[in-house]
Amino acid sequence: MKLIFSFLELPLDMMAIILGFYVAYYYRIQTDYTYVWTINEYLKFTLYTVPAWVLLFSWMGLYSTKNSQVGWLGFSHILSSVSVGITLVIVWIFLSKTEFFSRLIVIYAWVSITFFVYLFRLLLKQLYYYFLKKGMGLKNILIVGKNEKSIKLARIFQNNYRYGFKVEKIIDSDAVSKIEDIIEKYKIDEVVITDEKLPEKKALKILNYCQIVGINFKMSPTLLKAKIIALEFDIIESIPLLDLKRTPLDGWGKIIKRMLDIIISLVMIIVLSPIMLLVAIIIKITSPKGPVLFKQSRVGLRKNFNFIKFRSMHPDAEKLHQEYIKKYGNMFKLKNDPRVTKFGSFLRKTSLDELPQFITVLKGDMSIVGPRPPMPQEVELYSVKEKKRLGVKPGMTGLWQVSGRSNTSFDEWVRLDIFYIENWSLWLDISIMVKTLWTILGKRGAY
Repeated sequence: MKLIFSFLELPLDMMAIILGFYVAYYYRIQTDYTYVWTINEYLKFTLYTVPAWVLLFSWMGLYSTKNSQVGWLGFSHILSSVSVGITLVIVWIFLSKTEFFSRLIVIYAWVSITFFVYLFRLLLKQLYYYFLKKGMGLKNILIVGKNEKSIKLARIFQNNYRYGFKVEKIIDSDAVSKIEDIIEKYKIDEVVITDEKLPEKKALKILNYCQIVGINFKMSPTLLKAKIIALEFDIIESIPLLDLKRTPLDGWGKIIKRMLDIIISLVMIIVLSPIMLLVAIIIKITSPKGPVLFKQSRVGLRKNFNFIKFRSMHPDAEKLHQEYIKKYGNMFKLKNDPRVTKFGSFLRKTSLDELPQFITVLKGDMSIVGPRPPMPQEVELYSVKEKKRLGVKPGMTGLWQVSGRSNTSFDEWVRLDIFYIENWSLWLDISIMVKTLWTILGKRGAY
């Protein structure tokens, strides 16, 4: 829920900027009739500047999920950001020699934009607090360490819902061996370690599992560690908590990636629907005994989901899969797989069998770019390191796809997936999509 409210800041800021400029215009024309732009000219100028304002606010850190203050610190941050924006507007007017009807209106805009941005964010924050007070959107916390610090932290969260945390359970170091069951039973969203004497081996076990299932991990360090470790940290009423980031996909990265997934998958479903209909007809004609779509349980982010593709194998192919795993190894790919139909071979080489996955992406079970989704029986054979690739949504394509596709070894897949998770960026996703298209057109490594 916090991410949703963080996202809402962007359209509200856009409204605040437009409204701020309009109020400045309205107030100015009450006292000056000598020369004015028409309201249409003025609003056109305003709308042109809105994207630049949003980029500036982003650069100034107003959209950071960490930066959610609405008190004096929040106001000062907004004031400084708007001030930089107004300064840039003045510089642009001067350098472009725009016949702006009143320089004074810029001062009015500075005041009104600051006011409306802060007001809208204040109202949004109050709405967010209202939901938290009703118990909606609270993150379930597991505290590892039964000590004075954990009791104090639990009391803080219990007495102040605005932190957005609900302590589900406090365990001591002896219970770490059962932490996987505890996290699953209590639907834990975040693990906090307050036991400074917890053995490193146990702490690493918790950290690794949190990365695997995609939940946040925090720890309370000693004063010395807090000073020497260069990590992000929160301070909750004098208790420092190190925040170990699993991936840049936490926070705004997750919102941006999901928006991109929705837009691309929706467009592709609409554009490619005639091709998908034709493929379905041919499958039914060439292999009438089986279904058009192949459905299979795959492991996603903290849950299993139905993975769908156009069927490219004979109907009884699934029965041989477990036998092939024992024979050829985990996540095998056979160049001349006897289970594949003739038309199925064509579908695989052209990647047309993958098209129904856009529906899965639109539903939110997969992403356009991410690790390849494994089957549950494959995951059972994973090592701890290999399970780290389960820490984000699986994807239709990924670094594995553009690095040799079926020719890539399983160990290389794991290395590429972990690299992707730890180094995600929007440009990396775009680059992978472009390279995937090139790989498909070249039919390189697909079978």
